[in-house]
Amino acid sequence: MAAYIRGFMLFSYLAFAMQATQSERFPAKPEPFGYKLTWLAVRDADPFELLHAVNVDQGTVFSANWYGGLDKVYRWNATFITPPVDDWTFVINPILSGLSDEKTLTFLQKLSAQFAEVQFYGNHRVANYGAWGRFVNEEAIRLFSTGEAIELDQGQRTEIEEQIIAKGKQSFIEDSPDDLEQLADSFFLGDEDDVMEMAGLWSINPQTLDNQPETFALGLLIVPKIS
Repeated sequence: MAAYIRGFMLFSYLAFAMQATQSERFPAKPEPFGYKLTWLAVRDADPFELLHAVNVDQGTVFSANWYGGLDKVYRWNATFITPPVDDWTFVINPILSGLSDEKTLTFLQKLSAQFAEVQFYGNHRVANYGAWGRFVNEEAIRLFSTGEAIELDQGQRTEIEEQIIAKGKQSFIEDSPDDLEQLADSFFLGDEDDVMEMAGLWSINPQTLDNQPETFALGLLIVPKIS
């Protein structure tokens, strides 16, 4: 049974490779993404340069447009390095742990030394997980993460974060005023929509990508190896 499943997956991969080759003839619009995902936004990055930086022997590489790339992110747990959008290239579903992991922090700092600026975003509503981080020239400018074993709230908060906190406190006062003083300000941050707002502040909110024009440019899809 296991051999049959591996064979079916291999056939699916080969079929996708043929489809990806055909898709080079057709333009595709950038597609919105972001919920229940982790992604990086990297400034002024060529997808092939990013491939060498993030593909740590994790799979087979295909060319793909936005539709094909995002489809395989969700269906095959693949990683998709998008074509550039304005000044930003996204790495969707990178093989990384959260911001509380020292290896992840070190990797992102080194990546920002190569590409000047790197941003990390992640969210999952069911796990109450929300995270964002901004790295510039190897320095961690702002780190926030909730829903992990180790929570982070480092660096100066942005005006948008302060507005989110103020709005959350106001709602809490209306519902449970006696409990408010027991809560840290960071309690009010980390919703999945907060993650999108922070992405819009620092780079591009991925939920707005359908406003972008069609492009002939293809991204790079990294499909996990079959074990």
